[in-house]
Amino acid sequence: RFRPGLLLIAAALLVALTLHESQARKAKQHALSRYAVIIVLDGARPDYLHLTPMPNLDKLIQNGIVYRNAFAGQEIANTPPGHATIGTGDYPKLTGVQGFLWQDPVNHTLLDLTTRSAINSGQLDRVMTSHPVPSIASRVKQADPSARIVSVAGHKCYASDTMGTPTADYILCSL
Repeated sequence: RFRPGLLLIAAALLVALTLHESQARKAKQHALSRYAVIIVLDGARPDYLHLTPMPNLDKLIQNGIVYRNAFAGQEIANTPPGHATIGTGDYPKLTGVQGFLWQDPVNHTLLDLTTRSAINSGQLDRVMTSHPVPSIASRVKQADPSARIVSVAGHKCYASDTMGTPTADYILCSL
């Protein structure tokens, strides 16, 4: 026997379920869109990407944004100032990170911030905080104070340090 009340309830449940699934899908997409990953292949030329199969990198390239003609425009092209420029969007004269060697802003001694002791003592952070420029990390934290910033490098700790800037929650590398 046909019951219009049950049909109406079934239709309402179907609509509610569809709306719930749609909202859940949107929430998942929103959560996924809140992650940003910046990968720097330090010193890699474009032709290096084809020397061996790299399926994980290929997948990231296919699903992400790739700047094939990116140009920083700064004269010095080595790791510390290059990563500081990526992390802040500013040139070395504004970040204070001029190269592998530079002057400590407090006592004006020449520093090699690529050494383990210099990294562990926070000297690089002092250089960058003495030149307070906005960074990707600080702007993300400004927009969402609960955000977590992680900067990771292999053996070049000064790369993860300058990229993450002092605002990062975690600077990870293997010394």
